[in-house]
Amino acid sequence: MKVSGKVIATIAAVFALAGVALFAQRSSSGPARISLSANDMELLISKFSPDQLRQLGSDPAQKQIFVDDVKKTLAVGAAAEAAGYGERPALDSQIRFRSDLILANQYRQTHPDSKATEDEIAKFNQANPQAFEDFLQNNRDFQQQAAGPQREQLKRAYSEFRVLAAKAKAEGTSKDRATQVQLLMTRYGILSSAYESDLRSDEKLVADADIDNYYKAHADEFSEVRARHILVATSSPEGEKEDEPGDKPKPLTKDEARKKAESILERIHKGEDFATLAKDNSDDPGSKTSGGDLGYFGHGKMVPEFEQTAFSLKPGQVSGLVETKYGFHIIKVDDIRQPDTSDAKVRQQVTDKLKDDAINKRIDQITKDSKVTVADNFEIPQPPAGSPARGEVPAGHP
Repeated sequence: MKVSGKVIATIAAVFALAGVALFAQRSSSGPARISLSANDMELLISKFSPDQLRQLGSDPAQKQIFVDDVKKTLAVGAAAEAAGYGERPALDSQIRFRSDLILANQYRQTHPDSKATEDEIAKFNQANPQAFEDFLQNNRDFQQQAAGPQREQLKRAYSEFRVLAAKAKAEGTSKDRATQVQLLMTRYGILSSAYESDLRSDEKLVADADIDNYYKAHADEFSEVRARHILVATSSPEGEKEDEPGDKPKPLTKDEARKKAESILERIHKGEDFATLAKDNSDDPGSKTSGGDLGYFGHGKMVPEFEQTAFSLKPGQVSGLVETKYGFHIIKVDDIRQPDTSDAKVRQQVTDKLKDDAINKRIDQITKDSKVTVADNFEIPQPPAGSPARGEVPAGHP
């Protein structure tokens, strides 16, 4: 499902950490009925980091995106469960693994010094001789690690958390309301991911005729230009630190960079070779040695100001100064080409685009038809005073 990059990692944190009051009533005739109240949502975000709370409270739109994404995940997970996804051996194994991991972690929080003894681990392995192998077979992420020298260490860790999970169940931890919600959210996260993966691999989702028709109506989206550029930077080239020791000159101010770029542009207008001037003057280390040649690129590959200018030029034309966050560019277009749907790359681009549209439409319909309700009138607490801001959380997926 297509969701905001800024809130995806937050949802992932919900699945891993949240203690939420959620009510789910399963029905043999269809997906579960799930309702989250405002208090439920406040409990849910109570485990968020200060950065996540700032991000969520920074804009009402972000809050609504978060609510919508939670609802979509629950709705699709419930639909997948109703379709029998939970009975698939691989998914069932992943769910049991993640569930036992949650219970083991809860047990460690309650008993900070707890460890499984060697005798307990040995008894578990004796009673479940195939458990670790079955786990590896259904959890590919761990197969490569288990193929190396860390295999025995991984097996021991697996056996230990299974022992601790059993202790948690014996204490009744799995009956705790917050823990039950964690288990349910984890289950639905896995099921919804599997459902979307199946949609994406469905070859019938997009027909050949759909691809051809879309291309005919949007051919200009796939045009490519081959361009050269000369960059006069107002900051250090990407990847270099401005305070690195050495004899490198300091970056130019904006006025200095503009004047230098104007003088280069004047030399181009007087007939000097663009490629030679790029080799001698450009601050782009990736293209200056090839005379500023960037090769062919399509839409969405360059920063907006650069792209807009490059696609507005005809072959042989040179731009004026183009200012971007990197500095001032002078662009020359060498060629324009129009690939068609016989080009494998173009065909794949169209296929991916149409598939994304079809999947999002399907997900939206499932969510609309679901019995899932998520309150949006919950309060977002202010992060603790003095808590450091570390920027946006990295993108991920439930």
